[in-house]
Amino acid sequence: MVRYMERLQIETSRTCGIMRGVLEAARGFQRKVVFAEGEELRVLHAVRAVLDEGCALPAVVGRTERIAEIIHGTDLKLLPGTDFEIVEPQDDYEFRDQWLAHRKAQENGWEPPDRPSYLMQARSTAVAARFVSSGKADSMICGTSGQYSWHLSQVKAILVSSRRCAIGALSVMMLDGGPLFLADVFVHSAPTPHELAEIALASARHVRRFGLEPTVALCANTQNCESAPSPQTIMSAAREILGSRATSFATLGPMCIDTALGGGSKAKVLIFATAEAAAATRAIRLRVSRAVEVGPILMGMANQAHIVTPSITSSGLLNIAALAGAPVSCFA
Repeated sequence: MVRYMERLQIETSRTCGIMRGVLEAARGFQRKVVFAEGEELRVLHAVRAVLDEGCALPAVVGRTERIAEIIHGTDLKLLPGTDFEIVEPQDDYEFRDQWLAHRKAQENGWEPPDRPSYLMQARSTAVAARFVSSGKADSMICGTSGQYSWHLSQVKAILVSSRRCAIGALSVMMLDGGPLFLADVFVHSAPTPHELAEIALASARHVRRFGLEPTVALCANTQNCESAPSPQTIMSAAREILGSRATSFATLGPMCIDTALGGGSKAKVLIFATAEAAAATRAIRLRVSRAVEVGPILMGMANQAHIVTPSITSSGLLNIAALAGAPVSCFA
């Protein structure tokens, strides 16, 4: 608990500056944000923080009795059903959601250690997504447990439309020298040049939400770009696509990742040719640089859905709730 509190303090001190404008904007909209995993203590701590900050109207998916049981005996001053809305997961779609979750796990070779818990989590994500699609909430947050990909598959099945599609996931690394934005770790394993261009455009749009001017670097590989012609070719094609668009930000590259991360680099946003390279860079930054992450931010879903990772803290959930509570358009 002591280590956890120390981590929260470090995280809060590093992110409060970059999140200030987002929090202020979110207070003016009062969008309803539903947390899929409402039976987790850190989610309920995040609900308390959201109420204190006034950046959204919180709702959670979960069983009322179980949520009341979790709150009992803590210092959380929360009244279930009064301070925040509770969405019970028992409904006509329950069996279908469980069946789809089980089938998805089989198709991907996943073996959840606790199948009942897995099915409950999968169902909760689908329930939260339907709550948004029906217009009862403005945005949803899921992913505090389970794999990103099966949360994404359910979000896409329920919320994707002609106006909404999952473009990519943007991770914000809070480093000693300032924020660094990485994309895309979770959505596209091997994006096409067109997808890379869309990822770059969406990333630049989100960087401006934090009051920063984006400089985008197209990263082909970790060593010498000439030794990997395929990523180099893909990134060159993405650069050409960006060049044909009316972009309002500087684009660098294609370049190797080492150069993009170098001390003399002006890049604030790193776009990777593969999710593997993005994930490796993200993991190294989190571990070696002791970076604090804001996100990941799911881009392209009209701010209606965000999928976090299991390592996120209650403070991190507050940041995502603030991002979900402030429309991207208000920063344009």
